[in-house]
Amino acid sequence: MEPIAPTTLANVGRGAWDGVSQNNPLFGELKKAGAVEYDVQGGSDGSTLNSSTYELSGTIEAGRYQPIVSAPGIDVSAEYAPKTRFKRWTGSFGEIFNGTVFDRGALRRNQGSQITDLSKTEIPAMVRDTIVAAGGLQWQMLQMQATAYAGNRLPIYGLPTFLPGNASTISAANVVSAYAMATAISDYDLEGWTPPTTGSGSGTLTGSVPANTDKEIAIGGGPTHQNYLGLSLKPGALTGVDNAEFDAWTPTLVNSSFTGWTGTAGDEANSIEKFLSYAIFRGSRFSNSDKNKRPNMGILDRTFFEYLGARKAARETVFVSDTKRSVDVADTGYPTDKIFHQGISWMWDENMPAETAYCMNSAQMKLKVQPLYKGLEDGNPLSVGGEDAGILEVEITRDPGRRQWLVGATFPGQLICNPRYFVRVSNYS
Repeated sequence: MEPIAPTTLANVGRGAWDGVSQNNPLFGELKKAGAVEYDVQGGSDGSTLNSSTYELSGTIEAGRYQPIVSAPGIDVSAEYAPKTRFKRWTGSFGEIFNGTVFDRGALRRNQGSQITDLSKTEIPAMVRDTIVAAGGLQWQMLQMQATAYAGNRLPIYGLPTFLPGNASTISAANVVSAYAMATAISDYDLEGWTPPTTGSGSGTLTGSVPANTDKEIAIGGGPTHQNYLGLSLKPGALTGVDNAEFDAWTPTLVNSSFTGWTGTAGDEANSIEKFLSYAIFRGSRFSNSDKNKRPNMGILDRTFFEYLGARKAARETVFVSDTKRSVDVADTGYPTDKIFHQGISWMWDENMPAETAYCMNSAQMKLKVQPLYKGLEDGNPLSVGGEDAGILEVEITRDPGRRQWLVGATFPGQLICNPRYFVRVSNYS
């Protein structure tokens, strides 16, 4: 049987990543925005991997310099003082693995299926599915709610980690059986919430159980609350910061069932344009003049996508002449991949939680990838790095005892986001 060189396997992993990032809207946008960071090692404080301290760390701008009203002759000496404006977040790397085995006897029975042939068929499929199949990287980014180690496994901090759904959308049925829920959804203590219309006021809590009259939901309204990367998500909870911004680490949770959208509770089919527009507005509130602080992409589940498409198609019908019709030119109806609404494109993804929308900012998220190795040559592992290496480690090992070839693909890294620039829309009532 012909072996596969480590370099060939590295090319398979890189090719799978190239194919996914070119054809998958989410990964394509992240790659275009420069949101994929390669060769990330250790914590910025110098901590080492597998130590008792954290492995990933960074800072957020949580406070502002506060200008004051002055006049000639007024003593402003007290204003000349050091300011603490940053808070440090901490976390750990995650890891996703996918593997298969090629039996020597099966290879003999399929005379044309040498190991090298499998590098063109089965191995690329396995590598691709590590990224996009259920339980893979994209699934975990959109569905995984895990704020800590889950048993002896290292999960990906998916968007639901700081954008929780209600009990029906975050449940045991929504996680692969190999993972344990790190935090019960009740620990987020979701409350009905009236957001401040101006300034940085505290808002008003309307009760422990969100109602149809709640436009937004707050995290940590009661005695308990959740954190993300070691920092509290509760509004106004960051301490030790000068002129702290009230929602410096707080995401926005919009209630799709809010009565006020159309006058009828739970009327998502007819109110979707309104609550998506509201989500974009809320995600833009920090600086509408800075595109890096505004939403630039949205992801819907299929139901919400169909709602949006039906609403658009009812009023934006396009008539195209026979000579101009093609799969790339819209006729009646709506596109099946992306819909443009309120300045950004909305895509749908089969990995999304049910009846959920994410309003996102690719400039405020990073997919951090650890250094990769492409296998052994001359007895030593060879490091491959940078964008050309892709995001997956692919290796093949011969097990002489079982006379089989073991093939594995690993994603070592983590998704890191700044919660304040992200919005989730779900039925929280």
